[in-house]
Amino acid sequence: MPLKAPPPPPAPAWSWTGFYAGLDVGWGGISDSQAMSSPTFALTVPNNGNGIIGGGHAGYNFQTGQFVYKIEADIAATSIGDTYAIPPPFTPGTFGTEKLNWEGSLRGRLGIAAGTALFYGTGGWGLWQLYRLLQWSS
Repeated sequence: MPLKAPPPPPAPAWSWTGFYAGLDVGWGGISDSQAMSSPTFALTVPNNGNGIIGGGHAGYNFQTGQFVYKIEADIAATSIGDTYAIPPPFTPGTFGTEKLNWEGSLRGRLGIAAGTALFYGTGGWGLWQLYRLLQWSS
């Protein structure tokens, strides 16, 4: 009588639990305006800048039953910025500089797993350092 191979073991259940980390790089931009005023004038100066942004992120997912909980943090340095001319009534040669030095976030997630799909909501805090400078020639 021929021998039969044993049945394969059952496939492991999908789990979202685990640590992850990664690097990211991209291109970003600033598009805003500066409101400047005095008793004699009001002026709005638009500025638009762009540059490279890059950093890393790390987090941990924990699954219990269908529910998935997550905590994640990221931080990135940027070269995003712009130097723009300030028109009259300021002295000719007056300019402003705006630069986003870094940005980061810390957030949580609550989700419901459906096999390899995850339906979730997320929320947290974002931080950044924005540098602004107004200079004029004498």
